[in-house]
Amino acid sequence: MATLAASHAGRSDLAVLGATIAKDLTENQKALAKLAAAHSVTLTTAPSAANQKIIDRMQRLRGASFDRSYVRQFTLAHTHIKPSLESQISTSKNKDLVKLATDARTKLNSYAA
Repeated sequence: MATLAASHAGRSDLAVLGATIAKDLTENQKALAKLAAAHSVTLTTAPSAANQKIIDRMQRLRGASFDRSYVRQFTLAHTHIKPSLESQISTSKNKDLVKLATDARTKLNSYAA
């Protein structure tokens, strides 16, 4: 969804933020996939059906309507992922996973600011 912001956002700040988030998420996904592979875990590469539905809807929006929906979805995602990150940071014994979760939390908080 972040990649859509570059071409669909009405506000330039959201377009720039979306590009930054897309770049950071790609890097994070690569690091997480590498970490998972080291433990013989395969991550899914496709969004869930529910998330794909949101993406499909967002693809049809442009300008201010995209901006409103993007901010709403970002806020929901942030609220949803924050407890998972906190849990991994506080309970994981894998220092690489803790670092990845801590970095993700820091970036997520900077986006919301």
